[in-house]
Amino acid sequence: MNQSAREKIYHIYKTKETGLTVKEAKKRLEKYGFNEIRSKKRTSLLYQFLEEFKDFMVIILLVAVAIAFLSGEKTDAVIIGVIVLINACVGFAQKYKAEKALDALKKLVSLNARIIREGKEMQIEAKYLVPGDIIVLNEGDRVNADAQIFEEHELLISESVLTGESTPVKKQVAPIDKQKKTFEKYFLDDENTWNEKKTANNIEHANIVFMGTTVVSGAAKCIVLHTGMDTQFGKIAHLTVHTKKDKSPLQKELDSIGILAGKITLVLAAILLIVTHFLQGKPFAETFLFAISVGVAAVPEGLPATITVALALGVERLAKKNAIIKQLASIETLGSTNVICSDKTGTLTKN
Repeated sequence: MNQSAREKIYHIYKTKETGLTVKEAKKRLEKYGFNEIRSKKRTSLLYQFLEEFKDFMVIILLVAVAIAFLSGEKTDAVIIGVIVLINACVGFAQKYKAEKALDALKKLVSLNARIIREGKEMQIEAKYLVPGDIIVLNEGDRVNADAQIFEEHELLISESVLTGESTPVKKQVAPIDKQKKTFEKYFLDDENTWNEKKTANNIEHANIVFMGTTVVSGAAKCIVLHTGMDTQFGKIAHLTVHTKKDKSPLQKELDSIGILAGKITLVLAAILLIVTHFLQGKPFAETFLFAISVGVAAVPEGLPATITVALALGVERLAKKNAIIKQLASIETLGSTNVICSDKTGTLTKN
């Protein structure tokens, strides 16, 4: 890139060859925030554990526990209660382990970055990078932000974390006639705010390096374009925590079974109450407890625990093959899959 092209980039970013000043970097840090991959605010462990009791089938069992206890069947109440507790513990433990998936993404971002500020090359914590900073990349470095190359020497970047392609990508300084297009897609607008019309979803740019990728060989100097959640890597992290949750076929089926079991229990209890009290003339309290006991016995208390254990075994088998499953019910969904469509690298993509 010739000097005039560099000057144009420096002008747009309100920076210069010596990098940002400490004062300007501080201002931009306040404006754009830390260069970090943020996760959704996590709920407390207690709340996550209590969520395991929201299943309709489990609610029926909890009602059965209360009724059995009140009716004097304390042994049955304890047994059903223990089953429900074990079921909740297994489900909670699996979700807790799966929550580490986003933490694994964070580890792919290097903790330190080598930059140029006020004419001095220095190393800082990567979270303090801001748009407009000049970063220095060398062989083996992890890229800390999305940035445009303005100087490079035989630069090869591994973008497998984003594209799934194992072959390193050749990166180079863009020709002058392509600079304007890059400005329109990535650069700051005249008001020094991010241009909302940027089309940064297209990551196939030979003159751009992306957060999370690795320098296979060569060296380069780049100007930071995006940091944190505005990077391509940040978009991936955003998807992991904002994906719409839907019940799996197994969960829907269990809900249906729970509703059916609940209806059958109520009908049986009502019939027994009518027959024994109104037709046979037995005391109401005695017939009520008898009807409730029969209703509790009709509830398949072992079903949730049996399914949970079976799914947990499936999770462990997949874990040995480096597959992370967050929801236990996803095991059944995966087992019901007949066809998986992927590209040549084995990457699953939307649409």
